[in-house]
Amino acid sequence: MDEIKKVSKKSLAKIFALIYALIGFLFTVSIAISTIIDSFIAQGSRQLSQKIIFDGVAGLVVTLAVSLLLAIFGYLMGYFIAGAYNIFTARLGGIKVEIGPEAEKGKEIIAEEKDEAVKEKSS
Repeated sequence: MDEIKKVSKKSLAKIFALIYALIGFLFTVSIAISTIIDSFIAQGSRQLSQKIIFDGVAGLVVTLAVSLLLAIFGYLMGYFIAGAYNIFTARLGGIKVEIGPEAEKGKEIIAEEKDEAVKEKSS
């Protein structure tokens, strides 16, 4: 087993920023679309009004602003979480993980089975 002893603060912060920005984007786009649909339904079959256009533009601005704010928040959270992890691992030890391709495990198992088969034939 290998142990994760230290996490790069900037690396984790970038990943968190991307995840938070994506979540913010998807969430606000769904709200913007529902707002536009609601405005369109409220207007009935009339032509596109200024309110519908305003709602669309406002939804786009809010989407970009929320995504940017969440990306900043995600970056800060990732940075602080990595720092806290590094402090705790210095005292308690890191997360233990097993790293390696599955193919190598399969080769080891096959080799062990062959060795057992050879031992059975020779006895």
